Amino acid sequence: MSFEHIDNNRGSKILVVDDNKLNIQILASLLETNKFDVSAVNSGEGAIKALKAMKFDMVLLDIMMPIMDGFETCMQIKKNSYFKDIPIIFITARDDTESIRTGFHVGGVDYITKPFNGIELMARVNTHLTLQRRTGELKEALRREKILASTDSLTKIYNRLKFDMLLEEKINETKRYKEPLSIIFFDVDHFKKVNDTYGHKVGDIVLVDIAKVVKREIRISDVFARWGGEEFILYLPKTDLNGAKEIANKLRLKVSEREFKGLDKNITCSFGVTAFRENDTQDTLILRADEGMYEAKRNGRNRVEVL
Repeated sequence: MSFEHIDNNRGSKILVVDDNKLNIQILASLLETNKFDVSAVNSGEGAIKALKAMKFDMVLLDIMMPIMDGFETCMQIKKNSYFKDIPIIFITARDDTESIRTGFHVGGVDYITKPFNGIELMARVNTHLTLQRRTGELKEALRREKILASTDSLTKIYNRLKFDMLLEEKINETKRYKEPLSIIFFDVDHFKKVNDTYGHKVGDIVLVDIAKVVKREIRISDVFARWGGEEFILYLPKTDLNGAKEIANKLRLKVSEREFKGLDKNITCSFGVTAFRENDTQDTLILRADEGMYEAKRNGRNRVEVL
């Protein structure tokens, strides 16, 4: 039998909520003997205040308390997005079926009746702490996987797949609310020459730095992605063609003025700008911005063309 999970739970912060001082002393003594960090309050109101003031890993909650009983306290805890996921174990003298059912219904993860067995209580506390920790680890792993699935590994901005998904949603909103939407498509001028002359590592640094430059200049609501290779794309919600052109020119200037590590010359980009039209699809909108970018290249690069 492995006790590794018990060792991992030591030091966890547990909040004891009970209006009886003797009950608090018994629970606190047992928990502290098992290396837990214990705090105690004697009311539901006190529990809410304590949770707002400090991060706890678990709540041990009595039911029979004046003003706000344990059930109401549990419901109030679960309503708060900051600590709604903290596991709550009811520890109470009420052993009727209806109370047990209510305890689970309002959000408790376990229900222990008094007088309790100390060994059993510690086993349940450790079990739920372990489950909570592993659930948190799983959520974090899923969050990281989601980020990886939607993020370009080099520049850490959105990838093409994520951009396509978000643009489709935004086009639907644009059609519904009749709001302007613009696209900026750009790529790095003579990027193959950069790679051939300075090496691909320097080329990667250039792409990363360009992404940083653009991210600093755009709004939170703007969506920026690496389209592929040295190509980038943005969509600008609630932005008409003139506004998008101004932004593209600002980005063009910021990139051209930047000094890139490992290069002895400046980098420029060519930009294509377009705005959503009534009969546009996602493909026609992007294609038009792409054509604008190639028009900028044909006209000498380091410029903005509007279609």
